[in-house]
Amino acid sequence: MATLHRSLLIVLLAALPATALAQKPLAKENPVPAVRAAGSDVGKLLQLAKDWAERKHVEGARTAWKRVLELDPDQAEARAGLGHQRYAGKWFESHTALFDHKRAEDAQQAKLGLARVADGWVPIADAPFVRLGWAKDEQGAWQHPLARLRAEKDRAMQGKGCQQQDLEWIDPAEFEQWKQGLWKCGEKWLDTAAANAFHADMNQPWYVASEHFVVTTTVDRERVEWCKWYADQTWPELVRLFGIAPGARPSAIDLMGPKNDKPEIVVWNSLAQFNKFAAGAENEGFSSLHYAFFADALFDPTVKPAAFAAIGAAYWDASTPQSGAFGQHAIRHAAALSFVEAIDPSWRALGDVAMGTQAKSTAAFWAEKRIPRWLRHGAASYVERWFHDKNVGEGGDPEWARKWARASLKKDGGLRDLAKVFEFKLAIADVPGSTRLLHEAGLVTAFVLDGGDMNVQRAHEALKQALVSGASTTAAVADLQKALLAAKGAIAAFAAR
Repeated sequence: MATLHRSLLIVLLAALPATALAQKPLAKENPVPAVRAAGSDVGKLLQLAKDWAERKHVEGARTAWKRVLELDPDQAEARAGLGHQRYAGKWFESHTALFDHKRAEDAQQAKLGLARVADGWVPIADAPFVRLGWAKDEQGAWQHPLARLRAEKDRAMQGKGCQQQDLEWIDPAEFEQWKQGLWKCGEKWLDTAAANAFHADMNQPWYVASEHFVVTTTVDRERVEWCKWYADQTWPELVRLFGIAPGARPSAIDLMGPKNDKPEIVVWNSLAQFNKFAAGAENEGFSSLHYAFFADALFDPTVKPAAFAAIGAAYWDASTPQSGAFGQHAIRHAAALSFVEAIDPSWRALGDVAMGTQAKSTAAFWAEKRIPRWLRHGAASYVERWFHDKNVGEGGDPEWARKWARASLKKDGGLRDLAKVFEFKLAIADVPGSTRLLHEAGLVTAFVLDGGDMNVQRAHEALKQALVSGASTTAAVADLQKALLAAKGAIAAFAAR
């Protein structure tokens, strides 16, 4: 090995130019005489600095650059060599000095109602939207960039006389195929069986709009219609719970995607597809807890900055009657998660992500939420399994889902400490405990809506009013939790009915 190393060293030395071999270390060389000899010649001084920098003589390079600045204080090459930062026509000698200046500037501008976006200033209320790449429409309302692209395409298609099959635009020249009951799949027109096979692929799902949601799904066409119906059934209950719906006020603009200004959900046709999607769509791994989850790491890169596109996701495996029976519950759960995100977005944190000043989905994203996590997930659990089914036929039991939920929770051990529900710490290391926590939150939410406790009802109304007005919900959430703690006995009785 010693011989090999020696041979390699000889080869490397032979490859170096003669000047390189002749150079001696400069670490201890005094740069002052050379700088003095250059006098006031900026060009010579810059060349000295360049040579010394290349030969790792840091002191020499800095001495030459400093001399250049004595002669020309605005010389950019010397400033850059010394690590100076230019901002607003001024030079700052370090990143720290510039940071301190900007922090003081931010505080001064905030008093005037302005916030920094890049190195410009906009009204504080507008800052998150500008950072996210939004723009105002003709009516002066902020518009998501994906929604803007969709609106532009819609206008163009309508101008050509096109009509929509689901959310797919159909050219008038193809209306005849449409009338025959065929489905537009890419560039082909297919019958229902072939269209089902085409859309079973994760890369080319059905895109359909229901009354309240947009559904992306790989299930067969018959179940597509059921996906729409099950999702829509959650809407009245969610509005009853929160007192507000997506799009009800300007600050509750939908984030869910380019296909429609409605919350979007995705329903995969198998657990395999569900898991594949979850692998790149979530930060916390909670898809392993249930058959539906919130895809909090989903961003759409087709616009710049990448648009936050988080949605509720579920799967409906109809390969067996047993697995198929859970489809509607998964869809309901996912719909609620999308609904709540649409009425309670984290504008400030998302704007920081867009500007690159914050990592995706940090604590700041959740800290900005006005609806606590237990109620967010409680809403999803409520419309999944604690709801009254108003659509049962004659002789049916509208309480069938709630009875199933009560029995399931009782089998798991019943309601635990309410304080733990409010703390709501899910853990993928404890799937049974975390799944139980989801159902406990659903029970508490059901009691909020249907328990009949007057103090809880008053606190609930106060929370809804805060959500509608845009005011802080901190006090209202605390009051609701306090009222629920006082009603623990009644909640236990409600669970045991």
